[in-house]
Formats: sequence, structure tokens, C-alpha cells
Amino acid sequence: MPVAITGLLTRKRLPPGGGAPGRYLRVAALVFCACGLAWLGTETVRAAWRVTNANAGDPSCVDVGQFARRHLPDNAVLLCEERRGDEHLTIMFYAGRTCYPLGRKGPDETARQILQAGGVPYVVSRQKLALAAVYVSDKPGPTIYLWREQPLSIAPPDVEDSPAR
Repeated sequence: MPVAITGLLTRKRLPPGGGAPGRYLRVAALVFCACGLAWLGTETVRAAWRVTNANAGDPSCVDVGQFARRHLPDNAVLLCEERRGDEHLTIMFYAGRTCYPLGRKGPDETARQILQAGGVPYVVSRQKLALAAVYVSDKPGPTIYLWREQPLSIAPPDVEDSPAR
């Protein structure tokens, strides 16, 4: 038999508990796991508390959603400018239409993709936009705009570039 295999077979084994180093390792792992579990439990309770205290019946979101459900086509897709991170979800719930949060770069790229897929993009914003307003809230709240691609503006030629006589 090779020496390596015989060494493994004849070597003394550690006691079943792994000795003192094994005990310390087990205690350290147990403490680490208990701390991690306590942290996860605390974060879960905090998240649940935030969700249950959220005003899911936000009147402006309800109004926008009800208008969208009643008056917008079934293939309408809402692009929402949000004040809170979950506002688009609330509007989507009441509207029965797909609703995406509006990114910082603006609605143009997403709206083009929606058009290519056969949808009709609408922008929901609290700001006044240079788009056709479809719904204006009588309360302080967002307005729904029909998104249209803006034509590129062509700058007039520079007069200074013409040759001087």
C-alpha cells in the first residue's frame, strides 16, 4: 500500500466533537447565525410595518387609476413619475393597466419600445409637460399626458459661416 493511504488509515482521529477548536468554531458559527437571524427578523418586521402603514388609498393615485381604467384603451401603458418608490404599483392596481416607473433619463426610449410592442404610452407626472393632457386632476395630483414623439428641431444655418465679400 502506498505510504499516503496507510498514513490516513493509521492516523489518530479527533474526538467526535472535534476537540477544543471544533467547539469554539461551533459556538462562533452559532453566535453568527443567531445575530444574522435576529437582523433578518428585525428588517422583516420593519418592512412589514412600512407596508401596512402606507396609504394604499392615496386619493390622487386612485383618481388617476380610475380615469385610466374607464377612459384609456386596454393597451395603454403608463409611465409614472414617482414621489415614492411604490407609487407606480398603486396606480397600476387601480388602473388595471401596466405602469412603469419613469427613470431619470425620461420617457422617450421606453415609450418607443412600448409603441413597437403595440402599446400606447402615457406619461403620469405632477409637472407641466409639453404633451397633450388627457386627464387633469381637480385636486393637487398628477396629470396624464399622451406621449408623442417630439420632432427633431433643425437649427437654421449660421449666417456667420457665409463667405465675406
